[in-house]
Amino acid sequence: MNVLVFTPHNPHPVRSGAHRRILEMLRGLRDAGARVTLAGVAGLSTENRWSAEASRWLEENGLCESVTVLDEPLPTFSEKLWRRLTKAAGPTGTPPTLDLATPRMRAWFAALTRARRFDWIFVNYAGFAGLLPSALRTRGTILETHDLVTLHGAMRAKLEAHLPVGPVFSPDAVGAEALELSFARSSGIAAHPLEFEAIDRFDVTLAISEEEAGIMRDHTRHTIVHTIGTPISPAQNRRPHGPLALFPMGPHTFNLQGYAWFVRRVLPLIEGECPDFCLGVSGFYHTTLEYHPRVRILGFVADATQLWSLGRMLVNPNYAGTGQPIKTIEGMAAGLPAVILKHFSGGAPIQHAVSGFIANDEVGFAEYCVRLWRDPSMCWDMGTHAMSAVEKECSPADVARTLGCILQSSATSRHEAGRS
Repeated sequence: MNVLVFTPHNPHPVRSGAHRRILEMLRGLRDAGARVTLAGVAGLSTENRWSAEASRWLEENGLCESVTVLDEPLPTFSEKLWRRLTKAAGPTGTPPTLDLATPRMRAWFAALTRARRFDWIFVNYAGFAGLLPSALRTRGTILETHDLVTLHGAMRAKLEAHLPVGPVFSPDAVGAEALELSFARSSGIAAHPLEFEAIDRFDVTLAISEEEAGIMRDHTRHTIVHTIGTPISPAQNRRPHGPLALFPMGPHTFNLQGYAWFVRRVLPLIEGECPDFCLGVSGFYHTTLEYHPRVRILGFVADATQLWSLGRMLVNPNYAGTGQPIKTIEGMAAGLPAVILKHFSGGAPIQHAVSGFIANDEVGFAEYCVRLWRDPSMCWDMGTHAMSAVEKECSPADVARTLGCILQSSATSRHEAGRS
């Protein structure tokens, strides 16, 4: 079974949840028996630049048979591309577009499909549906959505109006409205209809959560939507807990919102009970965060094992955005109990008070952090349950089986089964 996979990211090394998900989907396809050709575009992302070393790593680790990369310099993915998506989600102005595939990308991708017979075309992100010329519709097509990008973009646009502008991010400068837990769900923001049109061009769509899968099913007619959470395996060699409460921050502004909420609303409640409490922040925004005496800036930690060894627990104070809390699940897989807000807990396999804590507000969040910080044995026991939950509910073998069933099905049988 030959599969051509397009990704706008170089997923190695892993710097975000999107990178992790792309790698895990490649593993799932491999384990399902697919022979993968990976197609990427240099210039779409500055988080990880494509390199010969990255391509070699992907091939040598069996994630694909070959990598082909188009050099197409475009605006920074983390800024200008998202601005374009945000504009597409706007309620007024010129007719929006989600087509991020340039003419040169279309020609390059079409040439790849002619050079070899592929049974399936697998595309990451609905914005690149334009890579599919009409001639490909006789073949199987799969869309990996990651999230609803216009919904994400609209949420992001609303949030950024309340965030400070400048080289240093100060939690005190964040607008009060953005620190309300109802912020993301109080404005009636929705995905744009054109995104559903793009999704509906594919035979099969993969959603990261059942909530988003339901939205896609309600707004499409052709595509068959499957929910596939990001598969993650528990750590083989669990290490003793470290000295920090970890908050891994991915490259989107919802993490800044969550960080500001934690520093301003939660940390003052913790400090009175645990004067030695220390939050360890890793990831994308390490160069911009204002100094805080209770926060240790870790930067980007390339070795995830090293990162998790620094934590005794994990906190995820995010309460807006889309997708799945992948970093939280990764921490659980390493044996760290998580404290997470109810608003963003649906995609994580957390059983309250067993494998972690689910908080309703800042008071509960602080209380659970204090309980775990004061009781290392509770951290260890809950971390054990967290590893078991990840093994049971985020199994790579289950994802490989689901992908295998999709790859072995025909478009006709899928449509008859899914739209009967």
